[in-house]
Amino acid sequence: FIRNSYHLSGVRKMPKIKIVKKLQEKQQKEVQNEKVRKLRFIRKQQNQEENKEDKIITPSDLHLPVFVMTPPLHAEFVINNEWMEELAKEGKVEINIGRMVYEWHCFYQCLAQEGIVLTYPTVPKLADLHYINSFVYLPHILDKRVCIISRFRAKGRDKEEAVAFDFLTKCGYECHQPPAGFYFEGEPDCRYIRDNYYVGGYGERSTREALEWIEKNFDCRIFKIGQTTGKLFHTDCLAFPITPWDVLVATKHIADKDELRELEKVVNVIPIEDEGLLEFGIMNSVVVGYTVYTADLSESFSRNSDEYKTERKKRETLCKIANDLGLEVVFIPFDEFTLQGALLSCVTARLNWIDRFLQIVWKEGSNSLAAAQINRKVAFKAEQDLNKETFL
Repeated sequence: FIRNSYHLSGVRKMPKIKIVKKLQEKQQKEVQNEKVRKLRFIRKQQNQEENKEDKIITPSDLHLPVFVMTPPLHAEFVINNEWMEELAKEGKVEINIGRMVYEWHCFYQCLAQEGIVLTYPTVPKLADLHYINSFVYLPHILDKRVCIISRFRAKGRDKEEAVAFDFLTKCGYECHQPPAGFYFEGEPDCRYIRDNYYVGGYGERSTREALEWIEKNFDCRIFKIGQTTGKLFHTDCLAFPITPWDVLVATKHIADKDELRELEKVVNVIPIEDEGLLEFGIMNSVVVGYTVYTADLSESFSRNSDEYKTERKKRETLCKIANDLGLEVVFIPFDEFTLQGALLSCVTARLNWIDRFLQIVWKEGSNSLAAAQINRKVAFKAEQDLNKETFL
């Protein structure tokens, strides 16, 4: 009767074994929940650390190529190189500002598609401000963003130093300048290769002492190979690092053969010996990722002239080299700038090299020095991604 009434009451006594199992399951669930809470806390801390690492302090911290330019609104014919001296003798002293701005804007649009273009403020009476050789950014320095401000030897350009210093310090950069007497003219005389390697020249504008000062104070290796001349007055006329492992070099102008041999230990040197190709700007090109931009001067010459043949040879030579290296070439009309003795590489400077770092990561892996120069997540993703061109 008792047993039957117990069942009739709707109350059923649970066996001890089931009670123990329930308790065990509850304890296991609490332990699991505690693990989940700890894991979430750890992930939260990791995300906070990653966010600290990813914090954007300067334009160089962006994961896009960053360039500096300024439109040539105040360009004037002020003689400060051999090209302009020859043009003055021929009476070619009038600059078409409208045409020059058009050519500049063609190049600006290309770089704006590749990344971000910052512009200097235009300053009246600074006729050469649009030639951005007033600083060089040093990408090998990881713990801070450092730029070296130029110390100009060229006539009338010393006031550009203050413009560069003011612009870069406001953007968050630590700026330094070589001592008095150590002349230096920015990125055109200190072209970046990879890691802490640069190629530099001296003679006409920059001094060897300035390059040695940068090496000593900023822990880098500058291969001081170029002896610049009156017409080829910057290193960007004599050497062009077309990839992180390949450098076009004007071997006829090498002042220090030992430096060239040292350079050959870390890169593949592609010799360019034709003086005409140098004067027509084969070295004065700009590479972004897998694209080489160079000046098109063909509109300046008649089809039957020797100059046109030289320009055509320049195009064919550069296209063959680029094709062998898996690069494409884009030609930008740029003949108006030759009235000031300038070409494409003269009108821009870099504030980061993310595209080059990614090239190195794809080849050398996420443990390479280049991976330390960019965000680690981006480097790892770049290494794993199969369609690598999507990153450019």
